[in-house]
Amino acid sequence: MSEASQLSTQLPLWVDYLKAFLTPVIAAFGVGIAWQQWHVSRGNLKERLFDRRYIVFERTRDFLQGILSDRKLTSASLTNFHIQSQEARFLFDEDFFKYLEEIYTHAYKFRQQSNLLQTTAAHLPEHQEYLRNENEEFSWLYGKRNKLHTEFRPWIGLEKYK
Repeated sequence: MSEASQLSTQLPLWVDYLKAFLTPVIAAFGVGIAWQQWHVSRGNLKERLFDRRYIVFERTRDFLQGILSDRKLTSASLTNFHIQSQEARFLFDEDFFKYLEEIYTHAYKFRQQSNLLQTTAAHLPEHQEYLRNENEEFSWLYGKRNKLHTEFRPWIGLEKYK
């Protein structure tokens, strides 16, 4: 008889049962650790997504606030907002991206009307039309600034990340 088979026959029966029982226990423990790692990774993904979406919110808020506080919009500011808002295409659904594009479009129209106002003499009839159009765009942008939290809430509200 070999030495290994003699050793096997000398061990008590409960050791064989213990070996058979520990294998699934260790496997279950490994599955538990894997599940916890998946759960932590998912939480990290949600946190990163929240952070990136919140940056889009801040940029949009700051863009609108810049227009509304000075009633001016530079070409650079308009271009920066348009470029920076392109990231939203990958962070939000298409409808929300269209919402940001709509803000850009109205801001562009506001800038266009402001430029026309500056280059048109006040006594001309077009001046009043440009002024009315600029005021309409300004009012629209003002309304969007007031509803910004409501529009972003489904995307960055903490209830989404619980």
